[in-house]
Amino acid sequence: MKSLCLLLSLTMLTAVTSFAQADKINEDKSTALTSAVAEIRAIKTADEKEKRLNEVLTAFNLDINKEADAAKVDRAFTSIGVAFFMEKNYQKTEFYIDKIASKTIRAALYSSFCRDKEKIKDNLPFFAKISKRSLDLVEMAKLDKEDPKYYKSRAEYLNQLAANYMMYAPVYAGVLETMGKNSEALALMEDIVKKHNFAILETNMSYLELLIKNGKNNEAKTAAERFVRAGQANEKLKTVLKAQYTGTENFETYYGNLEKEADNKRNERFAKRVINVPAPAFALKNLKGEVTDLAALKGKTVIIDCWATWCGPCIKSFPGMQLAVEKYRNDPNVVFLFINTFEREENREKTVKDWMLANPKYTFNVLLDTPTPNAPGKFDFADKYKVEGIPTKFIIDGSGNIRFNVAGFDGTPESVVKELDIMISLSKAGAGK
Repeated sequence: MKSLCLLLSLTMLTAVTSFAQADKINEDKSTALTSAVAEIRAIKTADEKEKRLNEVLTAFNLDINKEADAAKVDRAFTSIGVAFFMEKNYQKTEFYIDKIASKTIRAALYSSFCRDKEKIKDNLPFFAKISKRSLDLVEMAKLDKEDPKYYKSRAEYLNQLAANYMMYAPVYAGVLETMGKNSEALALMEDIVKKHNFAILETNMSYLELLIKNGKNNEAKTAAERFVRAGQANEKLKTVLKAQYTGTENFETYYGNLEKEADNKRNERFAKRVINVPAPAFALKNLKGEVTDLAALKGKTVIIDCWATWCGPCIKSFPGMQLAVEKYRNDPNVVFLFINTFEREENREKTVKDWMLANPKYTFNVLLDTPTPNAPGKFDFADKYKVEGIPTKFIIDGSGNIRFNVAGFDGTPESVVKELDIMISLSKAGAGK
């Protein structure tokens, strides 16, 4: 009996050891494969990337035509596909991008390839196909039985897909326009601007141009007037409207009256958004190592712009912010602070400094938000001020109270200045109240 127990024990021990060894082998194999894929992504030329992928597939006995095997090297497909795209090998671009498992990633890549109207002339049939495919992939993603794990709910995922469609559709309209299919492009853009409720300046301007290309001058004039009244006035819009204007009134007077309507609506809108919340204390270093303490700015109106180098809307707002900085440069009671936050690169300070050096036209006092200890990805200022997204602007009055908290940007440089004028004026008038 004892011999039998001993035999069973030895057998179990051998089995456990074998399983442990197998796990160790599989773990080592997985680590080696991950490193090999990372190596592919680091290679510069498309042919060399492809050659290394084939070597990896052979070494690990993988077949990328099998879904399970393709998933193991999925991260290499984007790198190889983009590399072939840069070399204008569109057949292989499509081959590798189509291997990516995520429909949303494929859609994003295909749409990004089609944004330059000059470059797509190189092969219009290809670009028309992949731009349309970006929209089809978004629609197909809605039918997936499982949502990506990083979304909190099905509703959040569907909302993101809807937003993606609204980004990619204007790109496809641009491709159609380049192909000379102006009526199709206009129909698509009309649907997009209506869904946006005519709130997005960039799509509005594309829509306006397509109206003119389709000979719909009256509709173009009506649309242009609407955009000016909505506070989207800019020199390009003024030029378009002037070309369509046929009234007897002096054009400058007519246009000035449209802008006054926009100014009155803007004043009313911002007057309703005034708040009165004590501003949390902070002391942050700028790119020169100098400390800016909010407490030392008491008595001044402080404009804080939260941004990051990777944030497209932040950067789009900068021409207007520069105009505002210059306008108030000689006002000792107005201070602009540009707080860099949510910048998660390892060498973050160098990243920000390099960006500012590459863009010397922006004379901003940039402060660096402090990473929160033991909380990866979090930052002190952003946490204190409850910043949920960027760009976000705070206007603090001379008494140290937040008077405005404004998130997002989609406007013109001129509208940035006008909105800041209103908020600064209201903040100065309301200090201490």
